[in-house]
Amino acid sequence: MLLGPKERLPDPAAIDAALDAVGCRAGASPLPNSAGLGVRMIAANGGRITLGVEALFSLGVEAMLGFCPARRRK
Repeated sequence: MLLGPKERLPDPAAIDAALDAVGCRAGASPLPNSAGLGVRMIAANGGRITLGVEALFSLGVEAMLGFCPARRRK
């Protein structure tokens, strides 16, 4: 889930493209009451899901704060 006003969220098509690039099948749809976006994803293995979550986090931070975050450690 990405919560926030629509104008500060990444485009659903950009989410689909970014997650497809890391090997995840994904879909994003608006949440009720304009709360944000709900994102569903599936992948062949847990490593791909991890890459997808990291890509989604990066897109969300970039859309909300205007910069791409540094890679986070475990």
